[in-house]
Amino acid sequence: MIKLKDVKMVHVEASSRCNSHCPMCSRYSAHGFLQPNLKEEDLTPELFYKLFTPEFTRQIDHVYFSGVYGDPCLNKDLPEFVNYLLDHGCTNINIDTNGGYRGEDWWASLAKPGVQINFAVDGASVETLEKYRINVNYDKVLANMKKFIAAGGRAQWNFIVFKHNEHEVELAREIAREIGADFRIKVTQKFRQKKDFKVLVKGQYQFSLEPPVQEKYRHPNIGVNEHTPHPVYTFDLNNFGYLNNNKVRCKTVERKDIFLSAGGLLMPCCYIGTYTHDSPGSYQFNLHYKLDDFDLKTKSVEEVITKFSDISAKWNDTIKNGNLITCLWTCGQQENTTLYHSESLNKQNILGR
Repeated sequence: MIKLKDVKMVHVEASSRCNSHCPMCSRYSAHGFLQPNLKEEDLTPELFYKLFTPEFTRQIDHVYFSGVYGDPCLNKDLPEFVNYLLDHGCTNINIDTNGGYRGEDWWASLAKPGVQINFAVDGASVETLEKYRINVNYDKVLANMKKFIAAGGRAQWNFIVFKHNEHEVELAREIAREIGADFRIKVTQKFRQKKDFKVLVKGQYQFSLEPPVQEKYRHPNIGVNEHTPHPVYTFDLNNFGYLNNNKVRCKTVERKDIFLSAGGLLMPCCYIGTYTHDSPGSYQFNLHYKLDDFDLKTKSVEEVITKFSDISAKWNDTIKNGNLITCLWTCGQQENTTLYHSESLNKQNILGR
């Protein structure tokens, strides 16, 4: 696994709070409730600066504010973090957000050289966007994006394609061009052998998401099975033995990347950082590891980084003995996670890698 002196990228979850209820997000259970044991909080300056010392920051090529459970822009200290990174030599900063809150001037304050904001806008109308980005208003997002761009900011419009919004892809692309934003299509892998995804909010069925019809926007793992939302927090790991023949090629090791959660957990990646979830990966991780071993509130950065090797040491072992399902699913050579479709990086190229 990686050593601290070799790290070149850091993925930061600045907040585990969010204003949206995106149905497929890891923050919600299958029945649409907040994940148990999820603490909604913001990354504190104390924990941020514990990792990002001036010396460490100077070696970093890229910082990516996104996360597992929340939207980074809900953290009031985010502009301070961004300014600190820029002042200490990190001039490649990306921020993922739904962009549906705060005043326009706040967004303009982030418009600085070296900073790119990726706005998640899965539609080109109020009705279409709110189908997935529940509680996010299209008009407010567009106004915030325009203000950021007008102030000199570099923006990217990210669009996850579903059946209900694929008719607006080209319209969204044109609007992005008109306001001066880059445009990127995301091909989601979250259907996972299912033909649909039942959306529940606090236990009540709302509607079903369906994958796009156009082949170029469909992930190869889309299946024909009906999705039945059963929240499960204990799993028979023997059912995942088929993954034992898979070989892990860790993307974060290749990128020299690490992940810092909103609560101060320092992890090898955000996938392992999904520590509370109704999934076999989260269940297995908590069987083999203690979150305290990765917590910067009680451990030094060096102590936590050393713990990463316990995970990589299992990559040639079995699931029963601690080879993580999350690693095998996400970075196994027979698996594919989220794809990106654009003019220069298309689905076929990614699958061929």
